[in-house]
Amino acid sequence: MIKKIESASANRFLLLGIVLLIIGLIAVVQPLMVEQGLLWIIGILMIVGGCTQAIKGLGSGDASDKSFNLVVGALFAVMGIVVLVCWFSLLAFFTVIIGLLFLIQGFWTLIVAMSARQAQGHIAMLISGGLSLIIAILILAKWPSSSEYAVGILFGINLIFYGAALLALGTTLRNVPPVTVEGDAQPAETSTTAEEGASCDATKGSEGGS
Repeated sequence: MIKKIESASANRFLLLGIVLLIIGLIAVVQPLMVEQGLLWIIGILMIVGGCTQAIKGLGSGDASDKSFNLVVGALFAVMGIVVLVCWFSLLAFFTVIIGLLFLIQGFWTLIVAMSARQAQGHIAMLISGGLSLIIAILILAKWPSSSEYAVGILFGINLIFYGAALLALGTTLRNVPPVTVEGDAQPAETSTTAEEGASCDATKGSEGGS
């Protein structure tokens, strides 16, 4: 049996990589628009999920199950409305969280790099920690105005790197030669062995008869 790596899989990786690259570039160029779009999508999904939960509760025959689904559904729907109405305030909150995470990561990476000076790669860790601290300072020092671009730009950069990785993977898959797996060789060998055994038996039979 011959198995070949389908070019369709490579094409899917290439297509997804191109789409992510385009979205990432848009996020870097128009970060606020992408941030607003992401929060609106989250809010709409929460409202739809809350309404679905509430409808499920209305159709339930058990009183406790009905009350639980109605309360949870109402809470999700209200939270979704809050996200749609107060999306910029939530964005400012998320920006602070991201800035603090970069700050903690930067300090921790520097501490680990300084304590492992003899290990290979400690210079790269120092550079990574320094860059994390610089990003954290830039985000926190310009907050809340940094909320208009920080999350979107970081999101876009992440999509650009991920899209580039998918493009590289798709290109590699397209250049991989076909892989041949001889799965049908065993039955052929078995048949050959059986024929040889029958031939040996016939030879022995003729010798015994003579």
